[in-house]
Amino acid sequence: MQEWVEYTFRKEPFKVFGSYYVDENGEEYTTTELDEFKVTQAQNLYRTKYHIPFPEEIKAIREKYGLSAAKMAEVLDFGINSYRQYEDGVVPSLANAKLIRLAGEPKHFLGFVEEKENIFSANSYRKLLDRIHAEEYYDSFGR
Repeated sequence: MQEWVEYTFRKEPFKVFGSYYVDENGEEYTTTELDEFKVTQAQNLYRTKYHIPFPEEIKAIREKYGLSAAKMAEVLDFGINSYRQYEDGVVPSLANAKLIRLAGEPKHFLGFVEEKENIFSANSYRKLLDRIHAEEYYDSFGR
């Protein structure tokens, strides 16, 4: 059976598509996969509502600067595993999502990196600045 159901994620109700089985005795049951699908739908609706990047977007932001997840976490002042978890699908808090979105814009990310110059070797810092400036240049042409 299938129906629209309400599922609460982070204290907010969302209408999601729920599926369940009914056995020959009229008993209703679900599977782990069906339950996880409801959770995923609610998380995706939450991400969309609050403009929270999806995991592939979070990873793409980091990769465009050529940083490891651990180094990105340092730049953004996240816990060492947080960024990896966000790339793996954990929904960031609204504050962390905002930082991630800002990091996607080279002009803002430049400020974050300049504040954390001491976590880079001189050579790595110079290369990262060059990469950020190249991203700014490409962005100026509406890429």
